[in-house]
Amino acid sequence: MEDQMPPASPTPQTPAGSPGFFRGQRIVVLPPSVVRNALAQPLFSGLLPTDIGWFPSASGHHRVRPAGAAETVFIHCISGAGWCEWGGRRHTVGAGDLVALPSHAAHAYGADQRHPWTIRWFHLVGADLPALREALGFDANRPVRSMTDDATLALLFDDALSVLEQGYTSSHLLRASRALAHYLAHAAWLVHHSPVTMPDTPARIARCIDYMRLHLDRPLRLAELAALAHWSPSHFKARFRQHTGYGCIDYFIRLRIHAACQLLDTTALDIQSVAARVGYPDSLWFSKAFKTITGLPPSSYRKKKKG
Repeated sequence: MEDQMPPASPTPQTPAGSPGFFRGQRIVVLPPSVVRNALAQPLFSGLLPTDIGWFPSASGHHRVRPAGAAETVFIHCISGAGWCEWGGRRHTVGAGDLVALPSHAAHAYGADQRHPWTIRWFHLVGADLPALREALGFDANRPVRSMTDDATLALLFDDALSVLEQGYTSSHLLRASRALAHYLAHAAWLVHHSPVTMPDTPARIARCIDYMRLHLDRPLRLAELAALAHWSPSHFKARFRQHTGYGCIDYFIRLRIHAACQLLDTTALDIQSVAARVGYPDSLWFSKAFKTITGLPPSSYRKKKKG
């Protein structure tokens, strides 16, 4: 893509005291020609920011879009409060909440009158957005997700905003788009592992996984793990899958195969001995499970050059 330089200042100059001005705000809106040219390139077709900004204590902030926006709108409330309307419902937004409003869907949002929000916000286009929204847990009934904020998110956002304040060349756009992709990926991690959404689940699951690692040579007993987590077996299975993305048995098999890989890489044990160490008395059964996970039989894996 041909490099394109912005005007001398990429931030619109909004007079202090006007309805769209919030003291200390930062904002960048990419020219439509830059967006069109970028989206024609495979490098940016998955995800591209079109607008990004920081609004501190945004008293009076209010947007209504009856036809929606051409982009997916993300708003991360850092402090204060606000609201959004989507799908015919009004949702409150508080500190730590992330809002995602899909493109071309009617919506409105604004700051709370008494405690106006401070927000990071950005508009994104690209083919990856439906999958990213799903990974974050958004659906037709849920445009708001609660999570903790952390330094990683702050650094990633500032990186994306700062680089776009400098220009719109291909290298600027690449860095900003990857920073915001990382922002959403880290947000998805926080949504599913945050104490805000699951108060003590991470600690309980971690305790169970440690137990599984220490007993790879034993059959997996769901009742033991559920008791260790102080949950019923059915609740444990649901929480475990929600937290790890895998069923309990599937995760245990992967732990076994991972340990087997380490033994094959770092010891001279024969394959039957490795199989026994990770709970497979039948080496043929072990080889089948190993190939299912790694794509190679154990003997081929051991011969493969690594590093």
